[in-house]
Amino acid sequence: MRGLEDVAQEVATLGVRSHAVFMDVFKPRDVQRMVCETVEKLGRVDILFNNATYPRAVELDDNLWKTILDVNLTGSMLCSKYVAKQMVVQGKGGSIISISSGAALKAPATFAAYAASKAGVHALCSSLADELGPHDITTNVIAPRLLDTARIDVLRDPAKCDNRLSTIPIKRAGTVEEVAELVRIPMRTVFTLDQWRRFPYQR
Repeated sequence: MRGLEDVAQEVATLGVRSHAVFMDVFKPRDVQRMVCETVEKLGRVDILFNNATYPRAVELDDNLWKTILDVNLTGSMLCSKYVAKQMVVQGKGGSIISISSGAALKAPATFAAYAASKAGVHALCSSLADELGPHDITTNVIAPRLLDTARIDVLRDPAKCDNRLSTIPIKRAGTVEEVAELVRIPMRTVFTLDQWRRFPYQR
């Protein structure tokens, strides 16, 4: 909960209004409450950024499989569903951006549930793009591969790190700033295949 408050305070220091909502993204009532509170506090919704995620798991029991899919896929679906409804009512278009993973395209061992959930995000957003396009709502997926964050600390071992980096053309992990820039760029921008290949977290 403290992390959520920190983000809201950081946004406020930039002179931008914010409203923090603590919720479970896979619970429909929570998501509807989030949309309603946002509209009440800020007036409208123009952009949805689906970034909630549940990490991979080596030991995968039935309940953990469900949790990973609930957070990563069902959460993205519910947030997209209810935010899109609000955008359609507003009649001014909008943008839905979802963070996926390179694992959705090439899943290594022990990534089964995580990769399946992220592949589902790709399919979900592909369908939403066709459905919401007539309302001037764009739907896009960003699929980072290896990013230089605390989550790859286990790979700081030179042997492990070199092996992973050898599969990346630019020979380094991507940065959170590079992903943030992708999110910031207006989603109506069309990337050429050559531009897309330059990002280091792609194969």
